[in-house]
Amino acid sequence: MLTVLKDESRDLIKDVRSLCEVTAPIEILSGKRKCECWDMNGLRSWPQVGMPVRVVRSAERWTVRRQLDDEPQEKISEWLWVTSFSASLANTAAPCFRSGSFASWRSTSSMRSSSVI
Repeated sequence: MLTVLKDESRDLIKDVRSLCEVTAPIEILSGKRKCECWDMNGLRSWPQVGMPVRVVRSAERWTVRRQLDDEPQEKISEWLWVTSFSASLANTAAPCFRSGSFASWRSTSSMRSSSVI
């Protein structure tokens, strides 16, 4: 199972964000882009799933120059995935860097089904 989490009211998202505040991320640099990844395993905040789940959160940061005034502007892209796959099947760092995120995680871990919530 692989699901992109988008419903901000879910207890699972609230729990993951709280845990990320007290957990050091894995940091990955690629050129001028920085990605922070958190990998939380064994979460039970989504009881409808019927089993503990793993959540991977990524926050990618980069700077662009605005066309209007040439001022730098920081951009942030955040993704949260919930999965039943182990880290050996779905590497924590694979989702980082642009929308290579969701698509590349699927291709690097040979996942067969996915959905968006």
